[in-house]
Amino acid sequence: MGRERSMATSVVDLPDSAVLNWGHHRTCFVHPLDPHKCIKVPLPGGTLDQSLVEHDYYRTLVRRGVPLDHVAACHGWVDTSRGRGLVFDRIEYAGGEDPASVNLERAIATKLLGEEEIGTALRELVEYLRENRILWSDENPKNICVTRRPSLRFIVVDGLGGRTALDFKYRLLKSVPLLARIYTAGKITRLMKRVDTLRARASAA
Repeated sequence: MGRERSMATSVVDLPDSAVLNWGHHRTCFVHPLDPHKCIKVPLPGGTLDQSLVEHDYYRTLVRRGVPLDHVAACHGWVDTSRGRGLVFDRIEYAGGEDPASVNLERAIATKLLGEEEIGTALRELVEYLRENRILWSDENPKNICVTRRPSLRFIVVDGLGGRTALDFKYRLLKSVPLLARIYTAGKITRLMKRVDTLRARASAA
């Protein structure tokens, strides 16, 4: 994945038909000029806090030289009909003419992946998170997308850095490696528990 790139300054119209998903703070739209990208904008009346943190942390990873194999590439800001938006790669399961995305929760529930595949890809993601001290605010499997381009990988698509403004806690975690390691270890533990629950539920279905 490449470094962040500047986007066009013209206003991008985001119709209701372009909605991909809703979160607690933002709506994600298919980029109308590029179906392989998406745009996250705050919900009506919301703030840019989460996007500001995500943008700042992505730039931090780039400056640190962290490989971006397991995080969605960020392409910077764009003005939209719904306010300021942050552009990311749209993580596609198969690619080609089918840009559909599949999150990890759905992939497990529908048995899209085999148990061995889940285990291997999950170990690779956990190793990546731990080795690079990745700050990730929400270890929800819905925030991980599955891709087979070019091979099976799990990619974090939401919650990088944190959920709130660029506050003291975020800056402290970002600047003190030991604290970041402890924080990341806790997130990994919770992620594994949630994935184990999903796998058990799918096996029993």
